[in-house]
Amino acid sequence: MKKFFALSCIGLVAFASSGAHGQMNPPNATSSGLAVQNRSYVLHDHGTELEVLPSSRGVVTLVAGHTVHKMARAAAAEPFSRATVGVVYNHSLKAYGTITGEIGFKLKSGSSLVTANIPAGLAPTPVLNQEVYLVSTSTPGEFVNVYKALQGNPHLEWVEAIVGYGSLRP
Repeated sequence: MKKFFALSCIGLVAFASSGAHGQMNPPNATSSGLAVQNRSYVLHDHGTELEVLPSSRGVVTLVAGHTVHKMARAAAAEPFSRATVGVVYNHSLKAYGTITGEIGFKLKSGSSLVTANIPAGLAPTPVLNQEVYLVSTSTPGEFVNVYKALQGNPHLEWVEAIVGYGSLRP
């Protein structure tokens, strides 16, 4: 049993260190990429440039029994809904993604929602424990403003834009 475990560990390490498994890219990744359209809508999320596209929405449709989002034009002030989600472009992955307006964050140890001074009007919802929260925004402009405000908050350990990849068809 010990020999099997040791061989399994060696095999796993060899697989992880080889380039054979490659990097998985979202299915809608483009090889040429997209130039930044509006620098004020670019978020720096975990080392990537994530651009919120305020005049684009993903409209929910059913294709062969699967839910997909077809890209459509929209007014920048049009709110997100179940039928129309926001659209982002990840310049690092060269891929489109969808957003529902949710942003996750984690409080630093010893901080609370009171000390973190979360922007007025947001109702943080606890996720998993009392240190990880989600807030919801309703428009692309609000999403960008809230994300940037949270990212600059010294009481937060991390801030995460909740993005889905793979269901958007440009």
